[in-house]
Amino acid sequence: MTSQAVLDTPPQSISAFPAGIDPVRFEVLRNALLAITEEMGATLRRAAYSTNIKTRGDFSCAFFDRELRTIAQAFAQPSHLGSLAHIVPCAIQTYGAEHVQPGDGILINDPYQASRAVLQLERGVLSWG
Repeated sequence: MTSQAVLDTPPQSISAFPAGIDPVRFEVLRNALLAITEEMGATLRRAAYSTNIKTRGDFSCAFFDRELRTIAQAFAQPSHLGSLAHIVPCAIQTYGAEHVQPGDGILINDPYQASRAVLQLERGVLSWG
């Protein structure tokens, strides 16, 4: 006689998405935001006078939510991938979110906060929606 495990109910599908989030809609939105950050980078590169930006691509572009979490970031320089997620919240906290208006920019040249070289600048253009 052989023993078999009998399931009373079919197994539930395991999803990485919280309840109520459609995976197809999520991917469409994720790719749209990523495409926007890539377009931001292409526009910056075309408009740049700096050889570091225009030729070397030494820049990065990203979207942040209201809690200053990185939502999407264009891939430009591997060394930038971690610094923007750290420096933008620090800059907003230091400057004060109550002092920021739509379209404002914050220019940062702090190698300790940005973990970057002294000659590099970080700039965030902010827009509240």
